[in-house]
Amino acid sequence: MPVPFSQRLGAPVAWAATGDAFVPWLAVVGREEWALRLGEFPVEALYTLYVDGLAQGELDDWPAVWSKVGRAPAFPWSWIVALEARALAAPPTRAFPVSYRFACALSAEEIVARLGAAGPFDWSVRDSDDYGDYAIARPAPGVRLRIVGAAPSWMIDLQLAPDAPTSATVFDVVVRERILATLGARDVEVTPAL
Repeated sequence: MPVPFSQRLGAPVAWAATGDAFVPWLAVVGREEWALRLGEFPVEALYTLYVDGLAQGELDDWPAVWSKVGRAPAFPWSWIVALEARALAAPPTRAFPVSYRFACALSAEEIVARLGAAGPFDWSVRDSDDYGDYAIARPAPGVRLRIVGAAPSWMIDLQLAPDAPTSATVFDVVVRERILATLGARDVEVTPAL
């Protein structure tokens, strides 16, 4: 039987900071993973509470029985499942794969440093005869994110193997809401895949 939202708000919870602009707090309560996602306040509620990747309800005020402690471990894959559910709820607006062209004054090395510090993926710089220095991450088997170009003009693309453990839709959300935001990307445009 589902736990009422009001009961969840009344439970003592120790929240850990993630350092993420979109999902700033995580907690483990019993065998459940809880996450607080920031809303577009004041148009939306300040937070949406997710439990094991499913939205439970919205809140504007921090419950008195909740506390803030320490820092959370690496970006949780269960949160990506929640992103996928939200992305799939919206009708598709374009075919995959896609790339995003964007403006950013950072070098490939600076991009890797910034994304590495923000998580959740490990990034490295590679060199190519075709692209020069570029940033690459392999967040899961069969998944590759690549940022090519040179400051100030960059392009990020996604390559998924048929047996990848997730979908292009979820990584589209991760790219737009996490990676491009972390880089302070400007003039973002959807372009055909590389």
